[in-house]
Amino acid sequence: VKKLLFARQLEMEKGRLSLLGQRMVITPAETFIYLLKTARDKEKIGKQIYYGCKLAGLRGFTKEIMIKYGLTGDKLTKWQADIAMLGGWGEFEFRDVDYINKKSVIHVRNSPIAILYGKSKISVDHAIRGFIAGAAEALFKESMNTVEVACQAKNDKHCEFVTKKTEEFNFKDNVVREQLGNSIEEIKNYESD
Repeated sequence: VKKLLFARQLEMEKGRLSLLGQRMVITPAETFIYLLKTARDKEKIGKQIYYGCKLAGLRGFTKEIMIKYGLTGDKLTKWQADIAMLGGWGEFEFRDVDYINKKSVIHVRNSPIAILYGKSKISVDHAIRGFIAGAAEALFKESMNTVEVACQAKNDKHCEFVTKKTEEFNFKDNVVREQLGNSIEEIKNYESD
């Protein structure tokens, strides 16, 4: 935070909070819990949050960081993890990042969404996986998506996110269908705005 303040990349003035030139808000983590639990269409809300966060990461925050600071590869992933941790999204650990085959496995401990949600039979970190997918797509310049295969809300010891090229996902897998959709065509429908 001190480095960001010193470099004038964290600005707070008259109801405006900006980080690295991007407008930010501080909101209780419970906001995401209530979005999930009060949604009328429980099957769609997770996908809607995911694809909204993916597009925000792809077209906004990650894109701007890449352009403004020329960050790519390990430097970009470290920056993204540091910013996510600064923002209270949990403790990020890159377990496997394969820049050649465009895949990654990320563990997140202490996800506020998973911790506050309570017991769940399904993974609940749609915003985190959306931001991860958006960052991956910006980095690799290909259609990328992320699935949460372990979640602290399901009583797993950490949340685990697998990111890879969209066409490499098995759309017969129930978790993939639940989190991304039934097909690449459905994904394209969610991502169009």
